[in-house]
Amino acid sequence: MYFPTSGLVSARAVLASGHQIECSLIGRTNAVGILATVGFHSALTRYVGLTDGHAWSIPLSKLQVAMRAYPLVERKLKVFSFAQMGYAVHGGVCNAMHNAEQRVSRWLTTAADLLGRAEIRLSQEELAHGLGLQRTALNPTLQRLKAEGLVEVARGRIDILASDQLKQRACECSQMLRRALYLEAGESDAVE
Repeated sequence: MYFPTSGLVSARAVLASGHQIECSLIGRTNAVGILATVGFHSALTRYVGLTDGHAWSIPLSKLQVAMRAYPLVERKLKVFSFAQMGYAVHGGVCNAMHNAEQRVSRWLTTAADLLGRAEIRLSQEELAHGLGLQRTALNPTLQRLKAEGLVEVARGRIDILASDQLKQRACECSQMLRRALYLEAGESDAVE
């Protein structure tokens, strides 16, 4: 398992056609491979490093020993897994139900929050892949946001200039996904 301390990783479902869509955005509040702690030893998604970053790692065997020795560790990891599964489910609903501007606004504010900065070094092509959008749909959306002074767009970089206004443009899913990112799911919400 990997516990990022910086950077962004996109967990993506990949179809046989090669199309892909993000199921979860992983940063300093999440982990890569968390489902292995609840018994899933095959990856359900493809992990794509979106930015440079660092992570702590621990072999699953050592983590399992710690889980057996310390029930609190096991409980916290189960809550963590539940929160990430919730992110994946709600992210899928969001991608199906909300327009490009809402999804782009949600993703940008979430990414900036995970990175702890307003500058996101990412190509438009990579962002389009993660959101399941064509570049032809993403570019006009970014240009509208730029024209309104919410973002600045440069080659390989998007800067958020007005975070509060961008958050207002985001869909209703932002709050639910934020709960998953910051493990705000109460322990009573998690499956035993």
